[in-house]
Amino acid sequence: MARDALLCGPSSLNLLILGESGDRKSAADAWFTGPLRAWQEEKAKALAGKRRQDAARIQLNEERRRSVRTQLAQLEIKPAPSTEAERARLQARLDELEAEAAGLVLQPLPILTYEEATPEGLAFAVATGWASAALISDEAGLIIGGRGMSGENALGFLSLLNRLWDGRPYGPTRKVAAAPEIRGRRFSSSLMLQPELPGKISEKGGRGVGFLARYLICHPPSTMGTHLYIPPPRGPGGSPPFTPFSSSCWISSFPPTTASSSSPR
Repeated sequence: MARDALLCGPSSLNLLILGESGDRKSAADAWFTGPLRAWQEEKAKALAGKRRQDAARIQLNEERRRSVRTQLAQLEIKPAPSTEAERARLQARLDELEAEAAGLVLQPLPILTYEEATPEGLAFAVATGWASAALISDEAGLIIGGRGMSGENALGFLSLLNRLWDGRPYGPTRKVAAAPEIRGRRFSSSLMLQPELPGKISEKGGRGVGFLARYLICHPPSTMGTHLYIPPPRGPGGSPPFTPFSSSCWISSFPPTTASSSSPR
């Protein structure tokens, strides 16, 4: 979203919802993320056939390149003038297969939500996966107490989430890093947790790196102990009022993008 010629960035939201155990965090999360998870399942089924075909083409291309490289290596063992033509033919075939491989892309699975992850795992998933995703948890203690937030990993994980929210490119340069560059990705988060846990985030460096400053934080009054049963309300036609909301989420779900796409959706 461009506010002017200089201020341009993603319109992602980071939400931090505080609530005591028993305040229906999981129930609320299930209602609002239900359409996303249903969309994921539906889209995964629709893409299953094409993904199998693409995977088979990629594997066949790899096997053909391996075969040609083996033949070229065998010619190098006993070079002779009579093998020059064969070497040129094989090299041309290898160049052809390499060009073909560059155009073979496996459509990413439509995974929109992540929960517990390591910094390296999340970076790889975002870089190679769907162009828009989010870190969503109705029990964010799993994230704060998970491997990604343990010891020295914590500061790197929080800084990675900051960079993903900013929408700027990120490319690991360490030799052991397997993740490609993250570019053109949009990332949000919605974390539900107990009121005492933001202090744990601050202890791990969250305040120092500006992690909490990027979040809209809400702490509604507790309604624990007052959840008396009443029949669910009904909207027009007798359906629950959340049904139109779910339908609008389904209809507005963004179209598929490839792993090489540089434009977020």
